[in-house]
Amino acid sequence: MVATAGVFVALVCLWAAYFGGGENVVTTTVAATGSDALRTVRFGVNSAYLVVAALVALAVGSELLIAHPTGHGSVTLALLLFGGPLLYFATTAWFFQATARGAWVEV
Repeated sequence: MVATAGVFVALVCLWAAYFGGGENVVTTTVAATGSDALRTVRFGVNSAYLVVAALVALAVGSELLIAHPTGHGSVTLALLLFGGPLLYFATTAWFFQATARGAWVEV
């Protein structure tokens, strides 16, 4: 039960980070600076591939954790459970650094 709740909280946090209004920051920055919109879209598509890979890693780790909550941990399980969100946030940070000069949310 605790494992399921932990996975749910992690997914809600990732969801909030993804849909937290970052698209407005990127749109405003591109419009204000006259940046290449095609470059921004290309970065967005490339980062989406990495975000999906990160979510798949977290999903696989979550499935293993929920299926065997009292099982022994392993390096693979730790990499899936913690590496997935780490890749997710690293990719998102890279995207906002490359497109919105590091701004993640509107101030």
